[in-house]
Amino acid sequence: MTTYLVLAGDEPWDTINGLWAVVKETDFRPDDLYILSEEREYISSVNDNIKKILDHYNIDLEINTYVIGEEEPREKIESILNKKGDEKIVIDITGGTKYLSADVLVHSDVNDFANIFCLFYLDEEHMSVPYPSIDKTRVELKDIKVRGDVE
Repeated sequence: MTTYLVLAGDEPWDTINGLWAVVKETDFRPDDLYILSEEREYISSVNDNIKKILDHYNIDLEINTYVIGEEEPREKIESILNKKGDEKIVIDITGGTKYLSADVLVHSDVNDFANIFCLFYLDEEHMSVPYPSIDKTRVELKDIKVRGDVE
């Protein structure tokens, strides 16, 4: 079993594109999906679009969404990690705010994560459009844990 943990911020396509890139470029197929967001306003749009992407790639799973406050990320991550035991956990920090991403990574054991994905945008204008419409020379999918581009 593999759990995919998505950190979401205030730009819906930024969050959606991270998962989209990982699924498309790596053929990764999660068994569970958790979204941690600081933003209540965009979460239904993020969920709806992620569900469409998963359906397109024939991935059938439940999306678990949590809207959290500044003090909660550490506790929510710990509860997810404790539930998962020895399962593989992948985290995507693409859409997470700097604060949320830093808080989660600083207060976690990096060894708890099999991969730490981030879709890097070379131009900010691409953060707000769907992944397939982005010129692939303008984005780089990286696995920060292994310090390299994902090929």
